[in-house]
Amino acid sequence: MVTNLYDYKYYNGLWANVKTRHLSSEQLQYFFWYHKQKVLGWWEPSELAVRDGKLWTSIWRIAFKPILRYFVNRTLRKCGWKGRYQKELERLSKMNQFDDL
Repeated sequence: MVTNLYDYKYYNGLWANVKTRHLSSEQLQYFFWYHKQKVLGWWEPSELAVRDGKLWTSIWRIAFKPILRYFVNRTLRKCGWKGRYQKELERLSKMNQFDDL
């Protein structure tokens, strides 16, 4: 059930190169991405990280995380989940392009 036999630039752990009886590789790719966004979500520092790095975890929680969340929510309002996913696919597709190879 391998769907990508020859284009090895997509064999980097970021792309679904297989399908199931009920899902295409594109659907698997989207569900993996969506699951990562919804379930894994935003990084919450562990108690150890908070204890050992109070300054950096505070900067993350108070400054960076709200700013990033604002831009993500703005993109979601503008494009929705599918639009955000398409932007992410465009970004990921440029990762393994090397002009000198």
